[in-house]
Amino acid sequence: MAEQKIGLSLSMCIGDVIAGQIDEADIHGIVAATAVETPEDINKLMANYRQLYWGDNPDMGEELARQMLADGRVYQPRLEGKPAPKPVPLRWLNVVEDWQESYPTSSI
Repeated sequence: MAEQKIGLSLSMCIGDVIAGQIDEADIHGIVAATAVETPEDINKLMANYRQLYWGDNPDMGEELARQMLADGRVYQPRLEGKPAPKPVPLRWLNVVEDWQESYPTSSI
């Protein structure tokens, strides 16, 4: 297994998995700009992302995103009144090297 990664965009990071750029097993978690809590919110988000970001394999994208949400591997700082991450220029951080400097109090 490669070094664990933290993603900074749910839509784009799941897209990277679909494109074969990142192995799902190497993802420790994702810090998302989303703020979804209810099943209705999640369903709307999935419908939107399936079309806009995961066109190459929307079923895989939705399945992975829902599983990561269910497993608590998606941190949504906006739900706590905190700012969302900026995935530019980097959307992946190495857990050991970068994460503690950027998000020292996060729960992921």
